[in-house]
Formats: sequence, structure tokens, C-alpha cells
Amino acid sequence: MKIAVMGTHGLGKTKLVDMLEVHCKNLGETYVPIRTWDYRELIKARDPVNDAHGEITKRIFFEIYPITNYPHENYEIVYGTAIDPVIYLIAMELKGGCPAELHRYATNWMHTYDLIFYVIPSAGVIPVNKKLTLDEKFQDKVADEFSLYMNEFMFQLDVNIIQLESDDIHNKRIKSIFKNVIEDEND
Repeated sequence: MKIAVMGTHGLGKTKLVDMLEVHCKNLGETYVPIRTWDYRELIKARDPVNDAHGEITKRIFFEIYPITNYPHENYEIVYGTAIDPVIYLIAMELKGGCPAELHRYATNWMHTYDLIFYVIPSAGVIPVNKKLTLDEKFQDKVADEFSLYMNEFMFQLDVNIIQLESDDIHNKRIKSIFKNVIEDEND
């Protein structure tokens, strides 16, 4: 089962991935963690469109590799999704925008996830984390672009999507979700 975590930066995605890994360990489940994405590199890139294409291709390689090399692992836990670099490109409002073929390339890969945890800001408010937030307006723009993408494509994706508010990651509700998703899959 391939589980991905997506949403804008600063909402607790890293903590959620860490919690998923601990939950799998506690159940004795095997997993492969995949963490390749750092949005700050794309923002600083001299050629962001080319770098986004490279990031998506790298991500796909890292997601395919465990299937062929670790076939007995029960889970892939993926930080970010193939669409993340596209969302950041759109939010950057580059001249010429995001190429449609890059958007299609990433969206087509979204069908390979079995489950996506989509993290949204609690009550629409993004917590300010000076370490992660380069620009609060940009962070809001990224959150808006994720929301637009999910509203447009969520029903086209043949993927289970669980939407979590960022505050949910820090309370006990998340454990019941893990129980329902991971433990029920094994029954």
C-alpha cells in the first residue's frame, strides 16, 4: 500500500509521516519511507520548470524503486506527492505558468497512490513557522492552489483521500484514523 502526505509547508506533514512510521513499527508492519521533496530548492532554482520536472521524475523513480527492490514491504510512506512541485510552480506565478504537460504528467502519477492524507490549515489559518515559512503570502497561495487542485481533481482520482486539519495531527483523533486505515487493511 502506498500512502502519501500532501499539503502546503508548515502544517505538520513531517510529523504525520513520522507518526505513520511509528504506527507501522508498533504493529510490526514493514515500510519504506520516501522523503525527497524540499520546496525551498524549487523556489531558489534558476529554471524552476525544469527543476520541477526533474523533481517529479526523481520522485517517481524513488516510488518505483521499493516495489522492485523491496517487494515484501507492506507500505510505502511518501512525504509529498508528484503534484506538489506543480502546485508550487503555479503558486510562484511564473511568466508562462506551469506547462500543461507537466501538470498532466504529475496528475497521471497521482493515480498510483492507494491513500493520500491531504493536510489543510485548521480553521483556514496557517500556523506561522519562521523556520519553514519563507513568505506567509506565498504559503497562503500554495495552500489555495492545493485546495483548487483537490477541488478539481479529487473526484477524478481513483484514490482514497483523507482530509486532515493541521490540528488533527496533534491530537488523538489521528490514531483512530491510522487504526482504521492500516489495521483494517490487514484484516
